[in-house]
Amino acid sequence: MTVNVSKPVSNLREQLSELNRPVGSHGSQLMKSANTAESFSLVRAGRKNLIINGSCMIDQRNGGAAVSSGYAVDRTHIEGFNGAGTGTGQQVSDAPEGLFKSLKITVTGTDTSLGASDFYTLRHIIEGQNVAHLGFGTNNAKTVTLSFWVKSSITGIFCCSLGNGTNNKTMPREYHIDNPNKWEYKTLTFDPAITGSWGTDHGRGFSVRWCMGVGSTRRGDADVYNGNESHGTSNQTNLFATNGATFQITGMQLETGSSATPFEYRSYGEELALCKRYYEKYTASGGNTGRGPQVGAYNGTRYFGYINCVAKRHHNVSVGYGGGLKVEAINLGSDAAVTDISDYAQIDGGNGIFLEVNTSSWGSGGTLYHLGFPTGGYISIDSEM
Repeated sequence: MTVNVSKPVSNLREQLSELNRPVGSHGSQLMKSANTAESFSLVRAGRKNLIINGSCMIDQRNGGAAVSSGYAVDRTHIEGFNGAGTGTGQQVSDAPEGLFKSLKITVTGTDTSLGASDFYTLRHIIEGQNVAHLGFGTNNAKTVTLSFWVKSSITGIFCCSLGNGTNNKTMPREYHIDNPNKWEYKTLTFDPAITGSWGTDHGRGFSVRWCMGVGSTRRGDADVYNGNESHGTSNQTNLFATNGATFQITGMQLETGSSATPFEYRSYGEELALCKRYYEKYTASGGNTGRGPQVGAYNGTRYFGYINCVAKRHHNVSVGYGGGLKVEAINLGSDAAVTDISDYAQIDGGNGIFLEVNTSSWGSGGTLYHLGFPTGGYISIDSEM
């Protein structure tokens, strides 16, 4: 006797996706993925955050001290308190759960009637090479999503904008701060820009802005790419109308896709190295004079030395110094104050810099000396955009 057994055609992937059990927000989509690329797009594995120091952990310049201009933390700076108002920015130890630092703006002088050219803005510039894969300015441009935590003493409509490096293609988007002095999580999705000039080299690629007040010259329509430098819209709340008002951000993340994913935590060492591509500061440790690299005297006032560094963004760096830096004898018996330091040449693909150091007088040609770092003394190498 012959027994014939028939088996219905079955698609295991479809049956798994139809099981009556929770699979998460993307579980069913993941099981139905047609290929590896589609699965990868859903999971978004690997490095994703295009913002460096989004957790505000690195502050090489200020060590948490308040500043009224420039970089309040590494990579995110006060683009301008441009108007009658004044304020400070600084790294503080106040953040939502899972984060430890934030950038805090405090209004110290008010601007209750914004002029056309007034603006109060934080800006984070992303190098073109880091966003070239997004294809902005082409038909293959990708959607990106910005997420961050914000806390402000003033509620209302605030704006963030995404723009190109030349500031003639910018999209402001609005968000609401609903509760005073409470951390709130915000996400903003930016449509891809298929036109315009977007940098893809070592210069400016994207400019991400957080607006705290803006006059008419730098306003634009929401949710579209304007042909000007748009920091915000006409609905933007003026934080600087209130003396003592505060605004804080942290957990800043820009990533590919139309939805935000959890913040990407990088190790402190990795984040510091990424920051040092744009700015690096050498200081002495402890309370005594630190002995830095050797310098050779060309004559009595001119010395040359070499310093190692993280490879910089561009060979045109700016070298600074301060805090009583000096040139001192090898045996520490005598020294002379540094009057100028400049970048003489870069070698090793930017991993090292020859310095030209000047004093008013003292050295002997052909003799080796040390750079001396008293407490507070430093050398800085700046390659910001």
